[in-house]
Amino acid sequence: MVAFLAMIPCAWLTLLGWPKVQMGIESLQTFLRTAGSLGVWVYTFLERILIPTGLHHFVYGPFMFGPAAVEGGIQVYWANHLLEFSQTTTPLKTLFPEGGFGLFGNSKMFGTPGIALALYYTAAPENRKKIAGLLIPAVLTAVLVGVTEPLEFTFLFISPMLFAVHAVLAATMATVMYMCGVVGNMGEA
Repeated sequence: MVAFLAMIPCAWLTLLGWPKVQMGIESLQTFLRTAGSLGVWVYTFLERILIPTGLHHFVYGPFMFGPAAVEGGIQVYWANHLLEFSQTTTPLKTLFPEGGFGLFGNSKMFGTPGIALALYYTAAPENRKKIAGLLIPAVLTAVLVGVTEPLEFTFLFISPMLFAVHAVLAATMATVMYMCGVVGNMGEA
């Protein structure tokens, strides 16, 4: 009963405060959408660095599944226009510049095996067989399904600073690919 009564003022505070939070989210989405390569970098960096908090869903969800970049989300747009994209010589970056936001998945394809190899080779030789038994399923899950949390949380707890470097490298890789004309829904199941 006490918790119910305590939640009434919390509900009112949320009611009054959420519009400001929503305006901030919309401003960030507008910045990301209009900033070109810098937007892709910030988007990918935020998506990676926020994984430990679970807030990465607020960054990628509206772009992948919602109307932040294109109506219906990048995944649906990419799938619905793939035939059209394949039948033209116009660069994909011109046809679908919003596809740069789909490049965050490349760190799942290429970064996670590197993380696993680093963990394996830095383990004591007598523990490598046990470590491999843990890392192989985690890497396969990351690469095939796109779920990186088991491996990245392990990495995060071992070295938070290297996790931050990983986020910077993931953002840089996605941005360089975008600047070279690569777009699309990459590395996501």
